[in-house]
Amino acid sequence: MNLRKNENIFSGILLLSFMTIMIPKELQGFELSRYLWKNRIILTFADDEDHPDLIKLKAEMKENDCEILNRDLLHFHFSNDHKIGNLTTTNDKSFRILLIGKDGGIKYESNRSVFLIQLFELIDSMPMRQDEMQHERC
Repeated sequence: MNLRKNENIFSGILLLSFMTIMIPKELQGFELSRYLWKNRIILTFADDEDHPDLIKLKAEMKENDCEILNRDLLHFHFSNDHKIGNLTTTNDKSFRILLIGKDGGIKYESNRSVFLIQLFELIDSMPMRQDEMQHERC
């Protein structure tokens, strides 16, 4: 058990290090560590707020307030129009979504749109979530 906890802490530290290096400048000031063990986080990256996949996700989130609350989910969106080193992330069709678990690990990553119900199913399959389901808030 202690080894598992250390692995999760190490995963969180690696994720934080990875995010500092690989994520656009706007996200580098993002304090992921303040959400560890409290929230699951959906991070999205797109060219702008009008990206169809982002609009779809936000609409689904509005329709599922209770489910989001029960899963302790937060959503943060960042623009893709940045330079990272010598690379430019601009791509007018690009979309990226990450699901970060409470332990700070990446649980899901895709460059395609995903239905929110699919993320719920993934979260609900996790052992920590199984325990939480006994104490639903709504």
